[in-house]
Amino acid sequence: MKKVIFILITSGILFSCKKNDEANSELIGVWNLTEIYADPGDGSGSFFDVDSDKTITFKRNGVLISNGDLCELSTSSDKRTKGTYSQTLSTFNSDDCTNNQDFPFELNGNTLIISYPCIEGCKAKYEKEIFTHSR
Repeated sequence: MKKVIFILITSGILFSCKKNDEANSELIGVWNLTEIYADPGDGSGSFFDVDSDKTITFKRNGVLISNGDLCELSTSSDKRTKGTYSQTLSTFNSDDCTNNQDFPFELNGNTLIISYPCIEGCKAKYEKEIFTHSR
């Protein structure tokens, strides 16, 4: 009976740890910019596809790195910036930004949406890079 209880408790702990690790690792990885949202101020805005090499890499230690400007809505990949993020608060910031503010983001599976400050609504949509191994 003690063995059964021990196995049940151990299994419960292992499965709960695995779920937490998966939730925490969902953001970890490389994200590619795929779409930009712009609104002319009347609520009629929508996301549109962009051709960009801009990426953001979220690391396990709370650091993020981009090959583009994290401080403004941009598709260019010619300015390396870095910052820190909080998955709990769903925000990131960067000392590279002049206003040193927090930028909110939404994570939904393999889609990451970052909101930028502007009057009419500005957002950038990223898709998570999926690596496949071939032998």
